[in-house]
Amino acid sequence: MKTNIYGASAVSLKGALEKIKGEMTPEWMGADFFIFAINPDYEMETVNETIRNVFGTDRFLAFCAIDSFENSKIAQKGVTLCCIKFEREGKLTSFYIENIDAHDALEETAGYLNTHQDRFHVVLAGLCGGNIASFIEKLSCLLTYEPIENIVGGVASGNLEAEEVHTFLFIDGKIIKNGFVLISFENVRYAMDVALGFKPYGITYEVRKADGVKLYTVDEGKSASYMASKMLEHVGVEDVRYLWYVPFSMLSAKNGYVKSLRTIASIHETYVELFAPVKNGDFFKLSFATPEDLIEEDKRTARRAVQKLPNPEIVFDFSCVARQYVLEEKQAEELRSFIDIFRSNLFGLFTFGEIGPDKMYKKLTFYNETSLIALLREK
Repeated sequence: MKTNIYGASAVSLKGALEKIKGEMTPEWMGADFFIFAINPDYEMETVNETIRNVFGTDRFLAFCAIDSFENSKIAQKGVTLCCIKFEREGKLTSFYIENIDAHDALEETAGYLNTHQDRFHVVLAGLCGGNIASFIEKLSCLLTYEPIENIVGGVASGNLEAEEVHTFLFIDGKIIKNGFVLISFENVRYAMDVALGFKPYGITYEVRKADGVKLYTVDEGKSASYMASKMLEHVGVEDVRYLWYVPFSMLSAKNGYVKSLRTIASIHETYVELFAPVKNGDFFKLSFATPEDLIEEDKRTARRAVQKLPNPEIVFDFSCVARQYVLEEKQAEELRSFIDIFRSNLFGLFTFGEIGPDKMYKKLTFYNETSLIALLREK
């Protein structure tokens, strides 16, 4: 498998795409598949038509991304393109659900994944009104195989200050606003891993009252909203993003390991809203990391992954926007660390949530503030 990454920025989507096309050789224009990360400031309704007109193909997936990865560069405006060309027996197919609220969406997705356990699946999802995390966790209960180490992905990102947050996906001439797309690689070797980097500290809290992404009380009726507000008060600011430095480390009830992270999205009078759901009876600790801690964890994770699959031909990286904030000026250093270890092209984005297996590879999990990496090489 050969891959190449391109990027360009222009006032119009057509202008950015034409810049990319102007850099491409005929070999890459004839690639087997194209994946476009497109800044949501462009006109979304014209994406399918514009790509088809400029590139003359329907063999593509496109998705919204505020910040996408062009190897070691963070592209904050414009378009980033990943080209994939197979050289042997590799293939790429797609599967998508346009509406996760459809009555058969869960069963149809589980049936596809259970049937195609031999493929590696990259997931690009929309926010789906904040319901994609619950969908993923319900989907996990329907998967009939282990280990689950062949699914990784993330939620497309959009402008939060906009009236409508664009996290759209584009495939087969469709605009998917409440669903997701799987691109499935056949006849490839693969490895994946999850970088956390936040260390839990202090006492363990139990979730006493929660409803989806709303956390009301912990322990003996203590108000989560009051606790979060007091933390910000001690910092001396009202910006909730400062709490992204101290996400909740969700703990396994069996052996106490950190199974995922949860990040506060907003504080309300009687509850805090998280970026993904928690349940009554869940346990968590507050955690903390510096940018240097996160970079060191990235390096450890990358070394583990490359031991499983040396010489990858493409690396996909799904890293959280909250992690991006905590990384501060070291955001691009995360990408450079991966490139230095993998020696491969890298493509991905800062996401609104990450999707991948749990630590024991037994369940599919929705993450916050992590970096998920997937390494692929054609058989």
